[in-house]
Amino acid sequence: MHNKPNNIQGRLAQLQRKYARQLPAKIAAIQRDWQALGENMTPDGLEQLMRQCHTLAGTGTSYGFARVTEHCRAIEQLLRAVIEQEQSLDATLSQQIDHHLRQLTEQAEQAADEIRD
Repeated sequence: MHNKPNNIQGRLAQLQRKYARQLPAKIAAIQRDWQALGENMTPDGLEQLMRQCHTLAGTGTSYGFARVTEHCRAIEQLLRAVIEQEQSLDATLSQQIDHHLRQLTEQAEQAADEIRD
């Protein structure tokens, strides 16, 4: 019975390491889609990017990566405002999204460093 909590904690740590290893690829996919969207801005493209950020925000919380969640939620909210208000994505909003994407990349690098230690 005493081993069960350790097994659960061990399994959770294993899942967190797996998530941390996958995080750079997930963020890279969001960045690629963001870059592609810049070339061809469509409502569907905005929706898809918003969903990707929403999903990553949720899993970030689940696996203990609060900063990932924070930056993904910020991007999601910016995109939602553009979609719902049918406004154009101006330079200021683009810069804010770029900032959060850079922060996400840093978080992924930190997570990767932590699992190597």
